[in-house]
Amino acid sequence: MSQQAYVTWYTDNPRLDPVQVCQAFISLLGVTTADYVYRSNCIARSLDDPNWELSCVGEKVAADQLPALLQPNTHLSVDADLAPFGTALEEAIRRGIPAEILGDFIPDRPFFNIGEHYFADAADELDREIRYRAMVGCWGYSTPADWEDFRREFQALPFVREISEKLKSLLGEMKVGIYFYF
Repeated sequence: MSQQAYVTWYTDNPRLDPVQVCQAFISLLGVTTADYVYRSNCIARSLDDPNWELSCVGEKVAADQLPALLQPNTHLSVDADLAPFGTALEEAIRRGIPAEILGDFIPDRPFFNIGEHYFADAADELDREIRYRAMVGCWGYSTPADWEDFRREFQALPFVREISEKLKSLLGEMKVGIYFYF
């Protein structure tokens, strides 16, 4: 069974302009080309909405073409595995979080999502379903050896605080979320 864990910044602000968000995320991550782009057929009403489907709408899409893929009442998901942000985040994590907390978890694959959706913030064992309209972050295989300490240490990293402030100046307050899939 595969495990994927995500570290993210997200917001549910309905007043954000999706094109502005897309451009801010492209800039933040340093995206030149998106590896894969997926779009939903509708807005999910819950994590297990049977009507919600995701389809690939592009591979190796130039960054300047991404805003044109946004459509009302859909969810756009952009994978940018090679964007420089992943390497910068990996370096910050390796420098700032002890190996006994980190384990073999390295979230170094950048992505962003625009459009209403949900995730289950399972890092604290409450499995809260959290709605968002814009999300940016990185994912990786595996999970931290110690979720609670990882969450605390991650949010204390100077790089993470710097990114939070940068996003706040561009898009307003964004929360940090950590979640995983099995």
